Amino acid sequence: MGHEIASHTMTHPDLTTLSLTQVQDKMQGAKAAIDAQIPSQKCLTFAYPYGSLNYDVESIAPITYIAARGIRCGLKSEPFDFYDVRACSIDDEE
Repeated sequence: MGHEIASHTMTHPDLTTLSLTQVQDKMQGAKAAIDAQIPSQKCLTFAYPYGSLNYDVESIAPITYIAARGIRCGLKSEPFDFYDVRACSIDDEE
């Protein structure tokens, strides 16, 4: 209860180095595996491996997920981009 089951791909590739078809396959394959193993809860969000994303990778995420995050710190402002949500650890200085 209250925990998010999110996806991160199964092989942790840098998605910015793959074709759009490969990116979509990596995202959808990981979601399918999670959904099959945890049928009581759907995987809705994604964390980009290495925090690496670009316009092309970000454009694929909405096909499979309701939101995705990288690893950049800082607050976002409107209009909010739910496919480049910012997140960082307390150890980050930014």
